[in-house]
Amino acid sequence: MTPDWLTEEIMYLLPKSQETKNPKNYRPITCLTTMYKLLTSIINERIHSFLEQNLILPQEQKGCKRNSYGCKDQLLINKVILENCQKSKRNLSTAWIDHSKAFDSVSHEWILTNLQLYKISPTISNFLQSIMPKWKTRLFLSHNNGTCRSDFSSYQARNFPRRLSLSSSLLYGPYTSFK
Repeated sequence: MTPDWLTEEIMYLLPKSQETKNPKNYRPITCLTTMYKLLTSIINERIHSFLEQNLILPQEQKGCKRNSYGCKDQLLINKVILENCQKSKRNLSTAWIDHSKAFDSVSHEWILTNLQLYKISPTISNFLQSIMPKWKTRLFLSHNNGTCRSDFSSYQARNFPRRLSLSSSLLYGPYTSFK
């Protein structure tokens, strides 16, 4: 049984500018318990090790691999290929996909489905499945007239972003590798 305090987070919505009427002008800062962060870091480490040992992460995936600079690596590879094509006077077509705000749109069901697809330990899958419905957030909104505070609310049904610290390959599944 998971204690409620473990799955509660506080999100501060801090204004980016003086114009506080537009919701886009706020930056969310989420505070989680140290125990929760430690626990999900251990889970992430085990999942990541499993994915690496079983060669599940595609070679092209750079965003969540250790000892990789993510986009920087991909940009350098792209630059070398482009320069090579220019020198040899070859045509080249490239495409980049921007997954902007992608982590905010991954459903909890999809995360659990990917845990099964990748054959991640049932102990980890069952634990995550048991805590997801317990996730609760309290919002603090700072604005020109002061601060407002909400009660703890569950945002499970709306796929409200929750910091799981899981590998992006796990979140997006096997369909992010194009071969």
